Amino acid sequence: DRRLIAMKTVEGDSMVKSLTDAAYVPADRGAPPWLGNLLASLVAKTLPEGIEFARYSIDYHYLRNQLYVQERMGETRAARHVPSYAKALMQRYASEMERLGAAASAASAATGAPASRSL
Repeated sequence: DRRLIAMKTVEGDSMVKSLTDAAYVPADRGAPPWLGNLLASLVAKTLPEGIEFARYSIDYHYLRNQLYVQERMGETRAARHVPSYAKALMQRYASEMERLGAAASAASAATGAPASRSL
């Protein structure tokens, strides 16, 4: 099921973390090249292949971009800019996105920092 891996990818995305967790501070440097190459080869073995990879990639990017658009434009204005096919795709992830929003709210409450946005 690509939904699980798509949501895990969204949850781990640094842009999403910066949108959902006010306390998140990205690292100033990436992993060393040898470690990046090792991780890339391991991840490549766990991801779907072929058409299923394309579907996973589309799901992930729509979900991430929806969060970004909502953050920048607000819920109402963003809703006018998101096409119906993207809304239909994202509807399948509604409960997972709610959970992501709840986790972001809990994390910001624990740190005392306000959440940068609610999902």
